[in-house]
Amino acid sequence: MLYKKTEKTYLLGIKILVFLIPFIPFYISTSLVFPFVTGKNFAFRILVEAAAVLWAGLMVLNRRYRPQSSAILLSVLVFTLIVGVADMTGVNPYKSFWSNYQRMEGYITILHLVLYFMILKSVLGTKKEWMLFFNIFVAVSVIVALYAFVIPSAGIVIPIYGERVSSTLGNPPFLASYLLLSVFLALIACSNTGKHYVRFLYLLIVVLHLATIYLTATRGAILSVIAGVIIFGLLFIYTRSGATGQRIFRRAVVVSVAAIVLLSALFLTVDNSGFINRDWMFSRPRSDESPSDRFKRMFTGRSAKSRLRAWEVAWDGVRERPLLGWGQEGLIDVYSVTPVPYSEMIWTWMDRTHNIIMHWLINAGFAGLFSYLLIFGTAFYCLKKAYNKNTIAKGETVVIATALAVYFIQNLFIFDTINTYLIFFALLAYLSYNCNTYNTATDKSKSMEYSDTENIKFKFIGATLCALLFFSAAAYFANYKPLRAAQWLNRVSVSIQKDRGSLSTVFDYFRKALSYETFGDSEITMKMFNVSLLILNNRLFTQKDASKLVEMTLQRMEKLVSADPLNLTYWTYLIKLYHKVAFFDSSFIDREEALIRKCLQLNPEYQWLYYALADNYILKKDYGNIISLAPDVELDPQNDTARLKLALGGLLASREDMLNRAMEAVRRIRMSRDDDVSSGRKPVFSIDELLVFAGASAEMKNFDKEILFYRELLDIAPENADFHFNMAQAYLKTGDVENARRHADKAAELDPGTYSGKIKSLPIY
Repeated sequence: MLYKKTEKTYLLGIKILVFLIPFIPFYISTSLVFPFVTGKNFAFRILVEAAAVLWAGLMVLNRRYRPQSSAILLSVLVFTLIVGVADMTGVNPYKSFWSNYQRMEGYITILHLVLYFMILKSVLGTKKEWMLFFNIFVAVSVIVALYAFVIPSAGIVIPIYGERVSSTLGNPPFLASYLLLSVFLALIACSNTGKHYVRFLYLLIVVLHLATIYLTATRGAILSVIAGVIIFGLLFIYTRSGATGQRIFRRAVVVSVAAIVLLSALFLTVDNSGFINRDWMFSRPRSDESPSDRFKRMFTGRSAKSRLRAWEVAWDGVRERPLLGWGQEGLIDVYSVTPVPYSEMIWTWMDRTHNIIMHWLINAGFAGLFSYLLIFGTAFYCLKKAYNKNTIAKGETVVIATALAVYFIQNLFIFDTINTYLIFFALLAYLSYNCNTYNTATDKSKSMEYSDTENIKFKFIGATLCALLFFSAAAYFANYKPLRAAQWLNRVSVSIQKDRGSLSTVFDYFRKALSYETFGDSEITMKMFNVSLLILNNRLFTQKDASKLVEMTLQRMEKLVSADPLNLTYWTYLIKLYHKVAFFDSSFIDREEALIRKCLQLNPEYQWLYYALADNYILKKDYGNIISLAPDVELDPQNDTARLKLALGGLLASREDMLNRAMEAVRRIRMSRDDDVSSGRKPVFSIDELLVFAGASAEMKNFDKEILFYRELLDIAPENADFHFNMAQAYLKTGDVENARRHADKAAELDPGTYSGKIKSLPIY
């Protein structure tokens, strides 16, 4: 019949689209910003939307493809509903729904994942199809793992990660998380084949993945592997069987696990001893810690401390909004309600908690966390039910149970990306399929054969067309527009970094990127901020459209602050931009002060604001008010930057006592934390810092202080002709002609081309 043929065609189309999804982790979109993130997510959304159009028609043709009620499906829908309400009632619903280019998450991703889950559950109707699907995932993961070895050996290394491998995922922890889940897909496929040589091949893949995970130096993933080995072993003992095949498989797994543990321990020991030279894989000297080095500092390293701090910030936010949280992407807004020391500037703030429990607490409150945990509860329930129905064997049951446990454990140290979401939701759909599997007779009763009636024909065509119109409109706003904007924004980066494009060209690219009015506007604006700083710092106003670009950036930054008033990062960047512009337009001095005071009303415990206010007072030469800020900037006893601000304020306000006290405090702080400073191998103050103080002394006509600062400068750089000439001028202002002549002669000796003529103009010869 015609409908049978149409059903097969639609089903084939959906399966082709679905079987393309496992290839997404291998995709890098070089034409877009954040090439390791954006392209993968857009590709996933487009494939799911295309499959959904065909699925809509398929559900009309045959009711067996409609979603069947299951515990996992209900829990996923409950989770989706609660997170949706949390996002709607959060601090920034727009951002919660769309997220940004860097993360590409938000509620829109959850909706696509739910659709992906339901389509998989509906169209993959046999164990054979599921194993094919999982094997594609495994095959792609092998390519990704091997690629991790190819990249560093070819000299293509992401500088910030040093020797840690990252492959096509762009971030070592993301690669480790993805490969760890892929290990369990390989073990599931292994448990569903009876061929021993195929099982051996799967175990080799597992070894490859574990070796790659080790080279990512991702401590959370490696700890999860250890936990997985323990859980796996305990479950195997608990579910032991007397069957010959099960005994052989169990022994093979136990031997393999034991070998992996022993080899890992041996490798860690040898690697820690420095015996292994890993230069064969890395084309340049090591610039990062090795995995063993990172394990030594698991709880004391900078990354560990930053994550603990992020959990503290998140908990402050949970106490403010415990039921439904702040909405997705809301962590950055929590900094508005927590004390922020000066040492924690915006570049140390985190937009993710790196802990799945705190993640959903801050995003959706206790209701969201409960609904997320409910998914795991129903997954284990369905696993037990499938085991009791014999639709999943014992060995496979142990693998899946371990996979769910390890996935949760690793997410206590990291967060999900599209790469891990794809596997996790596929596992959920597979569990739901096995939990709801019917026998042949039931399958036939669930199938509905339609006759060639016009009623069915119109329903089928109508459903397909409606789905096509809906998803086409959705794709235009959710995919096409942000894709185009991301391409134009990427051209800005390419033009600046490689082509050295003119500011006029860059300005045009920005206008085109902003014309699409997408969720990427915030990142476009931040890029404009960076370019505007380049213009202001290098005085590039003579270039065409330079001033227009700065003006447009100011407008866009002000719009960001207005749209997301709890985001202190936007306030901070706008204050910085106002301060830079104030050097060229004095009207911005008062505007900057007003902006700082508004931000202080939002969070009076954000210490950086007091330093910004001190800089503003210096700019307007209101030195008396700098003294009044002293109690506010002395909150952190180890903050040498704060003391320098006070010292400069004391100098400009002619407060000798404050100047000396603050400078002595800086010396004490720096000597206590740096052995090179305390031993005299390194100066206490940098050249740039001393130049600022020397210039301020000259401005205040405190020439004796200016001479003292230039003496320190000459102690650091005795052969600097500029310092000698400036010292000569300072001595001349005090009437010390002899010393003035001595330093002037030295400047001419060091740089005769510059200073031989200049010194003759001094009234000392």
